[in-house]
Order: sequence, then structure tokens, then C-alpha cells
Amino acid sequence: LTLFIHLSTLFGILVPWLYPFESFASKLLFISLNGSTVLILLNYYLCVVVDPGFVSPSYKPPPTTSAHLTPIVQTPNNVDPSNDTLTPFFCDRCQLYKPPRAHHCRQCNRCILRMDHHCVWIASCVGFKNQPHFVRFLFWTCVSCWICIVVLIMRLESVLFGVVHGQKQLEMQETVGELIIVGINFVVLTPTVSILTMLAYNQFHLLLTNQTTIESLNQSKRASFAYSGKRVDLSFHPYDLGGWIDNVNQVLGSNMFSWL
Repeated sequence: LTLFIHLSTLFGILVPWLYPFESFASKLLFISLNGSTVLILLNYYLCVVVDPGFVSPSYKPPPTTSAHLTPIVQTPNNVDPSNDTLTPFFCDRCQLYKPPRAHHCRQCNRCILRMDHHCVWIASCVGFKNQPHFVRFLFWTCVSCWICIVVLIMRLESVLFGVVHGQKQLEMQETVGELIIVGINFVVLTPTVSILTMLAYNQFHLLLTNQTTIESLNQSKRASFAYSGKRVDLSFHPYDLGGWIDNVNQVLGSNMFSWL
């Protein structure tokens, strides 16, 4: 779908309208549109081929783990109040111990390190190893779609400007095909951009607070417990390092150029 929007916008609107790209703005639009699409394909490929990070069969938990040093969200019942220790997590399906933040995926039939969710787009889980590529994939997909919207609006504005100022009939006939593509792309882009922007916003929010989707859902469950009369600290994110840069570094790496 993204490729269809990109190719139709590029060859159906941008090239017929602005070729040979003499102005700075036309060059910028051409480079931005193609560059963002290349980064979409690259990060999508990496999402698919890089495994999400599976729990090693050789993993052995420490004998006792301080509940304060290793806070956990998904299974608070694992904390023994008598000695303030955290019982090691064990997966009944894999018959293996697993570290905190790891979860068993039914579709993959494996325990995934820092599992975020199972994504049907990549037919795999988003986890410790491929989450950086997934975040970048979402970001550049949104950027590419918004660039397409800018191109559509600018082309529609130029056509309306030509109509108002009496553009030649022959030139107006040549733009009919472009206007059809503009209409189709607007219909396709409106729901696509809305959904992608909401998904990206949610993923970026989790990234900035060092949460996964699973942990965020458990946070919602804690909220429902609080509303039912139980005392729960809703502001507590146990893996939040205190600053958004530190949280982002833990997922995307300390080199800011690697964030893109």
C-alpha cells in the first residue's frame, strides 16, 4: 500500500508536474519522498530478517533477586513479601526460565526477550533485537505518507490557481489524469495516515517511557483495579530510567544517528 502511494504520487503527480526539478523545493520533495521510501523498505526488511530475540535455553536466573532492584509489572504476585525477593519466571510452555520482560508468544511458540507485541505486518514478534527497526519503520512510513499529502495539496493548489487565473484549456486537459490520482490517493491516504500516526504516537510514547505494549496494557489493568477501589500507584513505570534520552538510548542505541 505504501509503495502504491509512493509510486503513484511520484510518477503520476510529482514527475509530470515538476520535472526536470529545477527549483530547490522540487528537488527537496523528490529527494525526501524517495529517501523516506528507501528507509521504509530497508527497515521493513530488517524487521523481517532480524529475529526478535529468543530466550536462550541456557539462561539461568540468579538464586534470589531483590524485588527493589528488579521491579516487575506483569506478575506482581511473584514477589514474596516475607523476604522481599522475586521468584524466577518460568515458562510452562517452553519449560524454560525466562528473564523479566520476556513473554511467551503463541504464534511464534517461543519466549521473546522484551516482547512488545506480535506483528502481522512482519509475521513475527517485535522484541529486543528488532524493535529499533520497527520504530524506524513506523517513523519513516509516517514521514513518507505526510510528504505525499504535502505533494497532493500543493498540486491541487496549483491547479486551482491555474483555473482562477485562466490557464490554457490544453494545459488543463493534461492535468485531468493527475487530478484523478490526487483524488484516489487522498481517499487511500486519509485512513492510512490516521491509523499509522496513532500507531506511531503510541509506539513513541512507550519508547520515551521505556515500556512495551504488553506492559502498557498491564498498566491499564492496574488502572481498572484502582478504579474498583484497590490502591495502585498508576504513575509508576518500573523500567523508566528517569529521562527520555536514557529510555530511547536503551532501545535505539546511544548514537543519535542510529535513531534514524
